[in-house]
Amino acid sequence: MDVKMIKSLANMAVEEAEDACKYAKLAVENKRENPVMAEAVANLANQELTHMTTLMQVADKMAANIHPETSDEKAHHEAVMMFLDWTKEKQSEKATMAHMHLEQYKSM
Repeated sequence: MDVKMIKSLANMAVEEAEDACKYAKLAVENKRENPVMAEAVANLANQELTHMTTLMQVADKMAANIHPETSDEKAHHEAVMMFLDWTKEKQSEKATMAHMHLEQYKSM
């Protein structure tokens, strides 16, 4: 069971969501005064959201391929799944904020 890799991928996905949120916010803050930079960071935000999605898809697939046999393995697998659920919630919050900022950027 490659639990370390699953956790690492999930954590990276959260980082990507956090970065997307930062970039999207910068795009909004700078659209009028520095539109070239704003467009660049808006594009980066979208790329980060794509990275986030890809990382979580891989983590989910890896977790789905784990077939625990012993009670210890089952408990460990359950803990991994709970961790994935927690990271999905955290990344979802950041991704939602990033999407909101990007929509605001587009409507300016």
